[in-house]
Amino acid sequence: MTRRILIGYLTKGQGGIDRYLKQVVEYLEGEDVQIDFLTSTKQDDDFKEFLDKHNCRVFHIPSLKDYTGRIEKLKQIMTNNKYDVLYLNISTLAMWRDLKVAKECGVKERIVHSHSTGIDESSWIKHKLISIMHNIGRKEVVKYATKFLCISKQSAKWFYPDGLDYEIVYNSIDFHSLEFSEELRKQTRQELNILDEYLVVGFVGLFNYSKNVSFLVDIFKELKKRHEKTALLLVGDGPDRKELEEKVKNEEISDVVFYGYAKNNLQSLYSAMDVFVLPSRFEGFGVVCLEAQANGLKCLFSDVISDEVVITENAVKFLSVDKSPESWAEDLAGFSSSDTRRGSNIVEEKRKLFQKETQMLIVKRLLT
Repeated sequence: MTRRILIGYLTKGQGGIDRYLKQVVEYLEGEDVQIDFLTSTKQDDDFKEFLDKHNCRVFHIPSLKDYTGRIEKLKQIMTNNKYDVLYLNISTLAMWRDLKVAKECGVKERIVHSHSTGIDESSWIKHKLISIMHNIGRKEVVKYATKFLCISKQSAKWFYPDGLDYEIVYNSIDFHSLEFSEELRKQTRQELNILDEYLVVGFVGLFNYSKNVSFLVDIFKELKKRHEKTALLLVGDGPDRKELEEKVKNEEISDVVFYGYAKNNLQSLYSAMDVFVLPSRFEGFGVVCLEAQANGLKCLFSDVISDEVVITENAVKFLSVDKSPESWAEDLAGFSSSDTRRGSNIVEEKRKLFQKETQMLIVKRLLT
């Protein structure tokens, strides 16, 4: 009998949770399952095409602002489709009542998967409201969920009450598809008009509050004073993009490249870089940390990021975001001035742990 799985929540298609859920769909292809999704946002065309290709239905529900409408829609969806599993991939427990609805509708397996360690909201009022709902959810989740997952020890600590039994499902990557390529490096730099002798500082991710990209621009501005032949390659998009572009223009910071979302060319973009920087305010895990190391990049991460992401030897350094941009630039200058030639120094035990097959086998066990 076909196992019916309802998964929440999709966003536009380029965030960390979306990328993870695409892996889940691909890995379960061929299994006797029907996978449906919940969302409160519109997906981009590429993501829609992917979901259609894999026969996934997408149900649009109101956001938390319309609480009554949301609950009514969820009840309708769950009652009509008789799901075996509800699998919520979330960044906060503000929507814990969705689990309650699932229990009331007879969904037997209700799985929560924590993907964050903080609230991605710069507005103080919104941040406070979500924080209140999240803290209520931390107490209520044990009543309505049947399994508890997280992407790191830090994300479990932020999500669940002390003493709760949880399981870690790490973000995973395809190591082979991310390996450094000298040919792709040259080709990509030519396409982006970046000279061979330039030191390229790179970032991949959403331009939002948690990723702290404005701070990275400040760091690069200071680095530029020390090394004129440097460029900043920003791969991604998000709510802060316009503000970032205006900042670069107004402060007359040269050699900043806004690339947009990467589709199937992450290997090329990482290969074009020399050092990868992620100055996050908070981070559930950070799959880009794995990707950058898999490509052989030197990395400078915010110290709020779990050291669980370190899979290489002597290639990663952590620094506090409380330090000044000048301090980061100084560390970055010293870090990146060493030999930037790529070498495969991934710890084999870590390679096995974070490869797709290892983590997707856990997901398959939980969902099928």
